[in-house]
Amino acid sequence: MKVSTTMRTITRRKIATAATGLALSAGALLGTALSTAHAEANVTPGAYLWHIDNLGFPSSVPATVNGNTLYAGGHRLPIHSTPNGGWVEINGQVYLLAKRGGTYTGTSTVGPFTVGGSTLTPRR
Repeated sequence: MKVSTTMRTITRRKIATAATGLALSAGALLGTALSTAHAEANVTPGAYLWHIDNLGFPSSVPATVNGNTLYAGGHRLPIHSTPNGGWVEINGQVYLLAKRGGTYTGTSTVGPFTVGGSTLTPRR
């Protein structure tokens, strides 16, 4: 069965319209999710020790959480809120801070790759 050129054009336009609508909807949802991430972070303010282990190289640095900002190692890092903690980003590397008992712990990723982990422990 031969399909006419007009029919192909109409089908292509319908597909393009549907794809555009889907992309705009996804962008609106993503924009809403990202804009709400700047609310008060779910990491308790205070003094911490931040333990980081990337690619088998451990390090620790004193850290302070004030509002939705983590201050550590000379960096001022916005904390992006999650339901049970938050995450911070340094030069493309993302550190997850999920509440586990009295600490915040999680993975460290670069793009899709997990390269280590970190723990934010309260200083007493």
